Amino acid sequence: MTAMDPMDRQTVAREAQRTLERLWPRLSQAFADQDPTLWDEFAGRLRTHFPALFERLVALYGHHYDFFYHLEQLLVEAGQAWFTRDPALRALDRQRQADPRWFQSQKMLGAVYYVDLFAGDLQGLREKIPYLQELGVTYLHLMPLFQAPQPENDGGYAISDYRQVDPRLGTMEDLRSLAQSPALGRYQPLSGLRLQPHVRRTPLGPARPGWRSRVPGLLLHLPRPHPARPV
Repeated sequence: MTAMDPMDRQTVAREAQRTLERLWPRLSQAFADQDPTLWDEFAGRLRTHFPALFERLVALYGHHYDFFYHLEQLLVEAGQAWFTRDPALRALDRQRQADPRWFQSQKMLGAVYYVDLFAGDLQGLREKIPYLQELGVTYLHLMPLFQAPQPENDGGYAISDYRQVDPRLGTMEDLRSLAQSPALGRYQPLSGLRLQPHVRRTPLGPARPGWRSRVPGLLLHLPRPHPARPV
């Protein structure tokens, strides 16, 4: 398939449906040995969200000859991540799916922190939990958390590896341990509320060191757009 006009939404929707139907038998086979209940959940969410995913990806990469190969690999990796996800986090996913605007509840108070400035590293962040409880914080957005290009980078917002925590802050095991810590209670660390771009190091372009704010963090309250809606 060639690149499509991004404004031709009907064509994109039709191609998304055809593509998913072609990939479905291979996806079903790839996860044939998984829990049927988990497969049904994954399949339902995939059918719901695939059209939007396809529309965005085909606009960027649809002209590449191997687009569909990489699209299939992406779906396989998404499925593998779902089936191996911690059961407690899957339960949290279901709660949030039932209430997509959970983060806009009047009962929610978000905190956005630079991990290094606020706590030094992920181990230090664990020690800050009582302080966050005193503030009434209910969710955390940690910045910048993942590995960034070295030595040139923009302060950590351009990510080079989403599977590696910045070594100065700790390890993926530290992050996993923090997310699963009983001390965390109602808190859940978020790094994906605002998606960060993935970059590869190139010799082009000047470095932009030291521009980020030195304020350790801030508190956010995102009011629900429809106050009459129950919280």
